[in-house]
Amino acid sequence: MSRPNCCRPWPVDTECCTDWPGPDAPEEQRKKAEKALVIASERLRKLTASAWGLCEVVVRPCRTPCSPYEPYVPWEARGLYGNSSGPLDPFVWQGQVRNRMCGCAEECSCGPVCRTTLPGPVAEVLAVKVDGIKLDPAAYRVTSPPDNWLVRVDGGPCWPECQDMMLDDDEPGTFSVRYLLGRDPAEDYDAIHAVSVLACELYRNLCGQKCRIGGRVRSIQRDGISYDLVDSWPRKGTGLDEVDDWLSLVNPTGRLSRPAVYTPDLPQHRFWDCGS
Repeated sequence: MSRPNCCRPWPVDTECCTDWPGPDAPEEQRKKAEKALVIASERLRKLTASAWGLCEVVVRPCRTPCSPYEPYVPWEARGLYGNSSGPLDPFVWQGQVRNRMCGCAEECSCGPVCRTTLPGPVAEVLAVKVDGIKLDPAAYRVTSPPDNWLVRVDGGPCWPECQDMMLDDDEPGTFSVRYLLGRDPAEDYDAIHAVSVLACELYRNLCGQKCRIGGRVRSIQRDGISYDLVDSWPRKGTGLDEVDDWLSLVNPTGRLSRPAVYTPDLPQHRFWDCGS
C-alpha cells in the first residue's frame, strides 16, 4: 500500500536522551540520529499493524454506488413512493421495486450525498484532483472514522463513476485523492515517548555506544560480564519496557496487519506510489 519512504518520521522528544545530538552537533551524528528515528518510526508502525504513523498515499477511487439497501430516489421521482411524479429508472430486488439513480440517500439527509469511501483512517487530505484539476479544499469534506467518506459539499459535479487508469492523474478523465493514511502519533504522548526511547537506543547502537539492559535480562555476573536471559519473552516487541507496554495497549493481540474485508460488491480502489 505504501513504501517506507512514503511514511513520515514520528515526532520525538529527546529531553531524556542525553546522547541525542543537538542542532550544533556534527553532521555525521545528526544523520545517524535521523536514521535512528526513521528506523524506530517504521518499526513501531509495523508493530502496530500500520495503525499508527502517517503514510502518504495516492488513491484512484471509484465512487461508492447505491446498494439495494440504500436506494437513492431523487425528488423528481418520488411518485413511486407516494410523493411527486417524475422520471424513473426502476429495478426489482427481492420482489421490491427500487429506483436506481446516481448518488445515495442517507438516513439523516434530505437529498443525495455525493461521496466515496477512502481506505482509512484518514488523517489529512492533501489534494483532490478531478480531470487533472486540483480542487479547492472548501469543495470537499472528510468524515471521521470508521466511515472515512470524501464528500463533495460545494454543489459541483459528483465524483466520477469511472476513470481511465492508464492516464496520469493530471490528465482529463481521471480522479485521484492524495492523503495521509494512519493515526498521527502526535495525538498520543505515550506514542511519542515510545518512539523516543526506541530511537535513543538505536542511535546509541549506530554510534557504537553502550545500550541499556533490556527487561529480558534476569541476572548478571559482574566479573564475567554474562547475562542470564528469560527463556520465553511473553511479548512481541522491542525488549524495551516503555515501548512494549505501549504496544501491548494499542495492539494487544499482536496483529501484523489491519483487519480487512474483501468483497466483489464493493468498489476496488487503486493505490498509486506516493511520489507519482
